[in-house]
Amino acid sequence: MLPLRERYGLFGSGEFLPWAEPVDKWLASSASGRDDRVLVVPTASAPEGDDVFWRWGSMGLSHYRKLGLEPAVVDLKVRADAFRPEVAAEVAGASLIFFSGGNPAHLARTLRETPFWEAVTAAVGDGCALAGASAGIAFLGTLTFDPAAARGGSPERMWVPGLGWFRALFGPHWDAVERWRPGAQAMMLAAAPEGCAFLGVDEDTAVVGDGAHWEVRGRGTATVQPPGADPFVVGTGEHFDLELRP
Repeated sequence: MLPLRERYGLFGSGEFLPWAEPVDKWLASSASGRDDRVLVVPTASAPEGDDVFWRWGSMGLSHYRKLGLEPAVVDLKVRADAFRPEVAAEVAGASLIFFSGGNPAHLARTLRETPFWEAVTAAVGDGCALAGASAGIAFLGTLTFDPAAARGGSPERMWVPGLGWFRALFGPHWDAVERWRPGAQAMMLAAAPEGCAFLGVDEDTAVVGDGAHWEVRGRGTATVQPPGADPFVVGTGEHFDLELRP
């Protein structure tokens, strides 16, 4: 039997909105031999309080039920939750795991070397699709951004280790960051570690693929900088090759 191919959805923003329905249908349907469950993981928003956490969770439930799937919110807010056996057990058999936005540094610190993350990595290897938006993709890179450090006036501490699932640095909200902070795009492109790619994804846009072969979907573009090369822009509906898995 041929090995299962991995499936990823890397959203710049706009999770659980109508534009994303075809992307999420593709992600969930690509998981062969698994059930119709989708796990919504709003962990990155937990530092903003329970109301924000459950607002994202409720949006995910409504979105995936509309698609005829069986969503559940994973009640994982702090690192101790990621060690609870019943939380890790939720992963088994799911067709899609989706990490919504918030603080990517919190997400990476919460999940690193935990039973929940071990269960996620095993599920992806067994055919479960993995996706996220904003912080929900940024934490998967070699480095990720800590907005709390940036707001606190500590630019030297803005970049922290991600989980390293992808050999890349991600720039979600790519078409918006320059408005928020002039010079941000150049800073982020320059921050990609040696040997790592950079992938910037516009708002309401997703890059989908198997870890090496990708397509852009949604309203915007993706900005791609392979290791040691110049960046280029890929439009919606277009394909590109970029090996991101270590």
